[in-house]
Amino acid sequence: MKSGRSPNLNESVRTKPVGNNQGRQEHKGVLVSLIIIFIISALLVLVLARDIFRPQITAILQQSTPTATSVPTPQCVSPTLSLGAYIFPVDTVAMNNEGTLPTLGGPAGTAWWLSGTTNPYIFIFIPAIHSLAWQDVLVPGDQIIIQWADCSKEEFKYSDFQAGPADTKSILEQTTPGIVVIIQPVGATESYVLHGQ
Repeated sequence: MKSGRSPNLNESVRTKPVGNNQGRQEHKGVLVSLIIIFIISALLVLVLARDIFRPQITAILQQSTPTATSVPTPQCVSPTLSLGAYIFPVDTVAMNNEGTLPTLGGPAGTAWWLSGTTNPYIFIFIPAIHSLAWQDVLVPGDQIIIQWADCSKEEFKYSDFQAGPADTKSILEQTTPGIVVIIQPVGATESYVLHGQ
């Protein structure tokens, strides 16, 4: 059967493009594949970065954070030497070039620590300290305490009192633990030496 109409060549013929839906589907498939490849690649990079930088990250996390140290109360800023009930400020003096004990001047009542001595600790008083009768002030067993500027303490027991000059050679050898307190002579008065263990 023929239609009574002849085809008009000027009319456009509508045709469905072949494979157009198929091309879109292929583009979607490629795009999804690229996204999956990108996600997998990103995950691999993260895993590798974690393994590579793990030691540095661990070290940073394990670093100890500085903690505030407590300040002793009260702060010990002035060192002292206690002989029984008497407390004296401490200052430091160096030994003479000849290796002998220095003769001191300065404020009365200062205990001068001979720098570097520890076996025994050697303290020297200037003559003004003679006003105390040491043989009556201290009794064996009384405490002698060095309070250092950093708040540490050295404690000794008073053992004996000796009139006359100290055996400088023996105490400067630094072979006997304890403390030696030398009270230097003034004028006609003699020197005294106090020992503590």
